[in-house]
Amino acid sequence: MPIHPTENFGRWEGWGVSLAWWANVWGSSPELADLAFSCSDAVSVPGIARALPGLCFNIARYNLGGSSNTSAGGQNIVYSVNIPWYKEIQGYWLDWASDDPSSSSWDWARDANQRQMLLAAQARGADTFELFANTPMWWMLLNHNPSGSDDGTSDNLQAWNLKNHSKYMATTAAHFSQHWGLNFSSIELFNEPIAGWWKASGGQEGCHFDAATQAAALSSLPAELARVGLAGALRVAASDESRIDMALSTWSALPASAKAVVDQFNVHGYQEGGDRAGLYNAVVVQGRKVLRDSEYGDGDGSGGTLASSLLLDWMALHPRGWCYWQVVDVADGWGMLKGDADSGALLSVATKHFVVAQFSRHIRTGMDTLGTGDPRGATAAALDVAGKRLVVVTANQQGSSVDLVVDLTAFNVAPAGAVKAWLTSTAASTPDPAAAHTVVNGLVVAADKTVALTLPRWSVMTLEIDGVALS
Repeated sequence: MPIHPTENFGRWEGWGVSLAWWANVWGSSPELADLAFSCSDAVSVPGIARALPGLCFNIARYNLGGSSNTSAGGQNIVYSVNIPWYKEIQGYWLDWASDDPSSSSWDWARDANQRQMLLAAQARGADTFELFANTPMWWMLLNHNPSGSDDGTSDNLQAWNLKNHSKYMATTAAHFSQHWGLNFSSIELFNEPIAGWWKASGGQEGCHFDAATQAAALSSLPAELARVGLAGALRVAASDESRIDMALSTWSALPASAKAVVDQFNVHGYQEGGDRAGLYNAVVVQGRKVLRDSEYGDGDGSGGTLASSLLLDWMALHPRGWCYWQVVDVADGWGMLKGDADSGALLSVATKHFVVAQFSRHIRTGMDTLGTGDPRGATAAALDVAGKRLVVVTANQQGSSVDLVVDLTAFNVAPAGAVKAWLTSTAASTPDPAAAHTVVNGLVVAADKTVALTLPRWSVMTLEIDGVALS
């Protein structure tokens, strides 16, 4: 399994998470802020019996809400009967009476918990912040329902509010900078916009935008950013489609004028198949945009599915960053932790937490992302050029062990010596205390610049190999 230093897919920008629902409930928890955004070796979380490794996330995605329990011009929000309270994200712009953010049409005290977690992330060293919206404010929508249109396949944003949606997001970005000292790195108007499941009866906030409407909204954003003094200060991101093939379809449908506005193309990782290589070629090679997997999630608490998907991204999509959806979720397996939103109790930790740690604690911001010759498609490699450290993360999601040889002969310098390594078993959703994030001893770089190892069944292993250099 050769590591190819000449196959360099760019500098790694980091790991992260969306805030949204979990931060709406637990945003005031310093322990969860430590767990997500610190690199502490042992974080004690209330309700969890064992200390957990911090995930070292440096990216936080702030969900600008579209809900408010206030009237606008005598009209009121229409809530889906299926949306739980913690998925109703309170927005700041309450009505159309005034676009002056200092007027009574705006309430900057809302969404305090999610905002508190965002600022806690910054205090712990996070340096990359994305402002994104699942829906425009409810009063901008045709049916006033922030869960979606009646059929889910028609645009719900009123045409005359296209500019207002951009104005809302740009004004919010400026307010965060001026009043709370947080500068967003990127701004995104949409979330899974061409999907057909954002219905008025849905269980969360969402809004359908066809490609033409996306293009119109994107065209209004640069002027709004300039109006608030943020022209060129942050990347414009699009389009956060749910699946790889949806993203490729949207990118192909956007006119050149809309593509010119986009600096960063986001895609979600909810598709095991899909033309990852085709999306990379269209967006990065031809389009010259930054590509990021901005949201991934699954219900497999073992982390095995996550590892396979992430490594598939690494091998074919080549994103510059990767974000999970929620640190805490009420459903089994979907979060690193399971929690109860109504009581606020944290109930259990999933093996998935330790799998994410294998990546996020070792492949760090600024490393070069490299290609690998793993025929299984299950290995990631990154090089810290200045620090002369190569990180290799490899997974085995099969029922028998595999013998691997990591071949470093393409590097001019790979000194013989001990290799630091860690192993996580993905055999079960509940972490095995003896195999959750255990040190592996005995691995060495041999004189022939190879590292031989046996990868147990259902496992993820990380190697840190020091002294490795191109010259």
